[in-house]
Amino acid sequence: MTVATILPTIAAEKINFIVGPLRLSLNISSLETFADEGTIDRRLADYFRMVRVGETEQIQFREALR
Repeated sequence: MTVATILPTIAAEKINFIVGPLRLSLNISSLETFADEGTIDRRLADYFRMVRVGETEQIQFREALR
């Protein structure tokens, strides 16, 4: 007999990035919007600028998120 227990989980609402001395918090909803619509909000734009993500990499990143 197999008994399964389902425990409540907490989903992440944001991701924190640390790049050198800089910290950036990015909401999961920003990534969802970017994946679904291709829209880059201010926070995601800040992150892309900070790590120097070009247009080609943005396209690849969006495809990976889908």
